Amino acid sequence: MALTQPIRNPLREEKRNELADFAIESLATKGYARTSLRDIAKVSGMSLGRMHYYFESKADLIKYCVARYKQRFVEGLAATISGATTGPELVANFIGGLSDGVRVDGRVHRLWYNLRAEALFDEDMRYAVADIESSLRALVDRLYGRLKSFGAMSQNSLLDPEELYLMLDALFFRALQRQLVGDDVECLQFRTSLQRLFDKLA
Repeated sequence: MALTQPIRNPLREEKRNELADFAIESLATKGYARTSLRDIAKVSGMSLGRMHYYFESKADLIKYCVARYKQRFVEGLAATISGATTGPELVANFIGGLSDGVRVDGRVHRLWYNLRAEALFDEDMRYAVADIESSLRALVDRLYGRLKSFGAMSQNSLLDPEELYLMLDALFFRALQRQLVGDDVECLQFRTSLQRLFDKLA
């Protein structure tokens, strides 16, 4: 998944990545609506005018930040799919990857849902969301195919890849909500819910 249009200057691209990493902490703490480019410029030690050289607007920056993080997240989960040699191993590793996403990076993942909500009203955000979501759906398509190849999913299953994606997304979102309000046992419950889902598929 491409983050943006290719950037001709590799030094500029490196700086954009550096600024995105600074920005993600502020955005994850305050959210999209309460974070300004000025806040991010202050954290990064860069002037506001210089920030505008790399990102045209706050929307441009948050789209880049979320896409950059989601790309790493998808690549990590894709590695668990490719590396599994049995159905149970695939399921266990995938559940572990999703659970770690909530437990370790829950504040960052909520930016994704923040971006999805903004996309209901902002056409530019809509395109960014569609790009990121297509990579997530492709990931679940691969998972679905591997589950079938390992015999970890019934050949007569009525569930298609799109429905599996929606179920995983709903469980992830619920776990994220509970974790963010201090539910310490949520990750365990999340893992249990995911295991039940995969057991039903089999």
